[in-house]
Amino acid sequence: MRFRANIRDEATFAKLTGSLLLLSKVVWIRLDNDQVRFTVIPERGSQVWAVLSIGSIFHDYVIQSATANNTINLQVPLAPLNRALRSAFNAFSSFSAYTASLRLTKKDNIPLLSLTMITDTLPSFRPSTVLLEPDHEPSDPGHDTAGGNDDSVSSADGPPR
Repeated sequence: MRFRANIRDEATFAKLTGSLLLLSKVVWIRLDNDQVRFTVIPERGSQVWAVLSIGSIFHDYVIQSATANNTINLQVPLAPLNRALRSAFNAFSSFSAYTASLRLTKKDNIPLLSLTMITDTLPSFRPSTVLLEPDHEPSDPGHDTAGGNDDSVSSADGPPR
């Protein structure tokens, strides 16, 4: 299973996850060749879902799976995802050139949904890495941060289920 994509509009993606967070703590994300489906089932009320075309939310989209239509289903905690998206957008929106990417990775054989921001910065800028854990405040374990020349990288990882 492989998934990697650059986020087309971080602010809109953060607003979408923020709206879904008002309804539930968890979102089911279904990725395939053609669309992204977000589904929440709140404790009370009706099921809510949104279906977006790949091009409306991502670009440079790569997905590979053994299932039909390369489908990948993820259960993702919304609070850490929304917090990472908002933090990334607020921290990096003042830079003229930056890229936000979302990818599925593994660390110690545990799948992680990783948000990475890459930007052209001043050499004195030192980004921090945020490890996303459900129901915890962000921590800064000091890993997965790299910088070199005039580029800086900041990553945030969270475990989907």
